[in-house]
Amino acid sequence: MRTIKRILSQLHRYVLWALISAVVWAFVFTRITDASPKRKVTVYTDAPAVSEITLEAKLEEELPDGIKMVKVRHFTYAAFNSDAPSEADILILSESSVKEHLDMLSPIPRDPREGDYVEGGSLYGIKVFDLASGSAVCGEYFTYTYIVSETPNQNYYLCFNKDSIHLGGWNGSADDAALIIAEKILSMK
Repeated sequence: MRTIKRILSQLHRYVLWALISAVVWAFVFTRITDASPKRKVTVYTDAPAVSEITLEAKLEEELPDGIKMVKVRHFTYAAFNSDAPSEADILILSESSVKEHLDMLSPIPRDPREGDYVEGGSLYGIKVFDLASGSAVCGEYFTYTYIVSETPNQNYYLCFNKDSIHLGGWNGSADDAALIIAEKILSMK
């Protein structure tokens, strides 16, 4: 009985050491399994659902030179890192989100097609989901519509972060890896 009391009287120390150990191991695991922004392309989306791991695996089948990995994240991930969406290279956004984040998006130097998102004469988003027809790009990996929700369903667009370090000549960055990954996404049905 005395041994149990002694252990219980020190329980707060054991719990503290367990928490410290968990934080240290989480930090180590993150460092081992992540790459620097120069070596990865990050895709963020506000679609209702995305199969992050399977899409990452598909996009990593053939990586552009100098790129080690592709990370696909949902905007809910930003709850853990408030700078996260601004660190994205590619964004897949609903129509209302494109309007909301227009100041962080890069104009796309190509002629718009019907349905693409154009603002002030510049193309900012390539349509990847058409609500009216239900046609979707990358529909195997993204769920673009809500089944039960007060949030209205919308069209979705592929956009680029103007501060991305992977846009090549668009913003004077060193490589165009984000453009290559975006082409892969756009070619997937």
